[in-house]
Amino acid sequence: MSAHAPNPQAMPIDNPSRDALVSIRPRVLAKREAAKYIGCGLTKIDELIGAQKIAAKRISKTKVVVFVDSLDAYLDALPNAREAKQQ
Repeated sequence: MSAHAPNPQAMPIDNPSRDALVSIRPRVLAKREAAKYIGCGLTKIDELIGAQKIAAKRISKTKVVVFVDSLDAYLDALPNAREAKQQ
């Protein structure tokens, strides 16, 4: 057995070099992961979903996932720290 767990975000690509890895960016994140991704809490994620500022889908009775692209777009639309401080 290997001492290291495989990285779930990386998969070997089909080529002669077995060491070559390609990183796969997830399309969605669980709400807790989304909060960690943008540096906020679950309450803020729920607020952003409710205000339709980020896109989310319910995939089961208890599981909601958030689209990474919508998190990136939300962050990109925020003012820079200096601009926010002056307002």
